[in-house]
Amino acid sequence: MEKNQIIKLEITDLSYEAMGVAHYEGMTVFVNNALPGETVKARILKVKKHFAFAKIEQ
Repeated sequence: MEKNQIIKLEITDLSYEAMGVAHYEGMTVFVNNALPGETVKARILKVKKHFAFAKIEQ
């Protein structure tokens, strides 16, 4: 996974900051403005060792 990559995610939960939580290739991805049960295409904004942040593209 790398910055600016667009991936398809299924949101499974909400974080304590009300961000959608998804999993992709063993990493946790936090998606802004996403709700559990949604399937979204998201652009990766920042990648850390065990998690990443993304925003909805579609």
